[in-house]
Amino acid sequence: MALITVERARRAFAPRAWTDADNAELAQAVGTASELAQRFCGSTLGPAEIAEIHDPAHGREVACRHRPARALLSAFTDPAPAMAIGRDRAGTVRLSTTELILADGAGGRTLSLTTFPTATALAAAINAGSDGYAATVAAGATTAASAQLHLEGGDLHLSTPARGTRPGRPVPLLVFGAPLVGARLDVRTQRVDLGRRPGAPVRLVLEVGHDPVPEPVAEAVAQMAAALYWSARGNPATGEPLPHAGARALLNPFRQYRI
Repeated sequence: MALITVERARRAFAPRAWTDADNAELAQAVGTASELAQRFCGSTLGPAEIAEIHDPAHGREVACRHRPARALLSAFTDPAPAMAIGRDRAGTVRLSTTELILADGAGGRTLSLTTFPTATALAAAINAGSDGYAATVAAGATTAASAQLHLEGGDLHLSTPARGTRPGRPVPLLVFGAPLVGARLDVRTQRVDLGRRPGAPVRLVLEVGHDPVPEPVAEAVAQMAAALYWSARGNPATGEPLPHAGARALLNPFRQYRI
């Protein structure tokens, strides 16, 4: 997700006329610079919806992993296997709060969870493709809402390295069904009070990131986008890897460290 607009990125340049091709190149540079900034900071800087899985072993409060968290959109408990996705060759299964992405080196396809609202409908759409992905629905989960599915651990790579899952081995997707109606987010402490101590893991959907994006972040992204734009045109704007020193100084107050 781009953290700034192309118009904001142009402020890093001297006044000039911009063609459609120039704007397209700069937009691509903005997207790359936004990703670099968020990777450097270790956080989602712009507004986004994030699903987190927590197993509250002590008490009824949990700390948000993605910060700043601005709103708690939903909280569910009682996880159960709902679907398994497999493939006979390498690929990537990516599940967000709004879409399922099945990808490989040649591209991929995106399935909207609003278009296929139940686990059965989503599995049928997966099986209808010709890219080798196959899905099976667990017994009792046929009417489970696709919007409540979760891929534990984030993106799952079907590959032979140890960090991935071997092709052919199904990837489990969990569904969380019982809402925690008493859950509340304390924006000051960045902790969620679940209302009670649940006896199972909980799935929180949070609205996180800055809205609007802070000006130091916007300026750092604009500077990096300018450097990428000129480098792509054979005129390197910086002799050091991005983020360069100026961008790092602007982004440092927004870095997050996990221990």
